[in-house]
Amino acid sequence: MNLKQYYTLSMCICSISLFGQYEGLDSTRKQVYEKQSFKDSFAEKTPIITNNFIGLDVMLSPISNSLFIEANPFVGINIKDRIYLAGGAFASIWSYYENAYFTTGINVTGRLVFNQIFLHTEYRFQYGQISNAFQTKEYGTYGLPIFGIGYLKDESSYVLIGVALSDKFAISSPLGKFVYRIGFYF
Repeated sequence: MNLKQYYTLSMCICSISLFGQYEGLDSTRKQVYEKQSFKDSFAEKTPIITNNFIGLDVMLSPISNSLFIEANPFVGINIKDRIYLAGGAFASIWSYYENAYFTTGINVTGRLVFNQIFLHTEYRFQYGQISNAFQTKEYGTYGLPIFGIGYLKDESSYVLIGVALSDKFAISSPLGKFVYRIGFYF
């Protein structure tokens, strides 16, 4: 390859290179850069515990010559909007003619939610009356499970009906083993 051919070839390569650079810097043409996206699988996943909540269950029963009031404040967590786990303390008082009974304790609650219907399970450890009305008042501690079904009216209130599986619960409640509650989430 002689010098003239070498010079011609180098001029051709330089002009192509300069022409390519010039086209890339043309200000009248808009350049489109594709943004590459990488899926962040960790950020897109819904967290297991979606939120925590505070609530209050209330049970009120004015039957003839008696009045029963129970309040159960609780705190809990919501797992994937299906499972609610909570714990709290409760107190109730029942006045029956001249007698008054009280119950206090702690409880642990679990709920499995299907749309607006939920299954409720609860275990209570409570201090209350363990003797019936025909005996002298005797108080003691005992545990009892409660099972029920409920309806969520909206995100902040619900109604629950259920049954307590202990005869001792029936002693300190005018409705016997039957449980109903009106609840609120805050």
